[in-house]
Amino acid sequence: MTSLALEYKVSRPTIYKVLKLARIKLLKPQTSTNNRFKQAKYGIKRLAKVEKSIQDKLKRQAKRYNKSYFGEMVHVDTKRLPLLKGQSTNSPREYLFVAVDDYSCELYAAILPDKTAFGAAQFLVEQVIEPCPYQIDVIYSDNGTEFKGTTQHEFVKVCYDNHINQKFTKVGRPQTNGKA
Repeated sequence: MTSLALEYKVSRPTIYKVLKLARIKLLKPQTSTNNRFKQAKYGIKRLAKVEKSIQDKLKRQAKRYNKSYFGEMVHVDTKRLPLLKGQSTNSPREYLFVAVDDYSCELYAAILPDKTAFGAAQFLVEQVIEPCPYQIDVIYSDNGTEFKGTTQHEFVKVCYDNHINQKFTKVGRPQTNGKA
């Protein structure tokens, strides 16, 4: 073994490795080409994983929808208005209540002094239901206390009395926020 190692200018462990491969009849060339094939094979597997993750991400994205008639879904939300010039920080803040019809993008808005269930119910009756020429099927809102509650809740009562179903966004999922 030593003479072969000296003759071919390789180490003795290399000679032993070649002889071992010869005994098990695995004398194919051990070059970097094999490594390239292995890397290509791994790359294809990796590509498949990447494509699968992209498809999963697309499935998780918010699903688009189109409503087919007026009043099928109305999005409702509130926003606390900022202080205007000349207003002090002690002055009471006002709230903007907005309702948008999903099909026609018709907008209803009002500024109210507080963000309570009573204020939301008042907005729904006076600014949305009365002037609206069509029946509203669903009100879609966030999980705010002004919109969600028990059967004694003012906003829930108004929805029930007018045969309007309520739907809410998923908590912690801004992708499902409505149009308002």
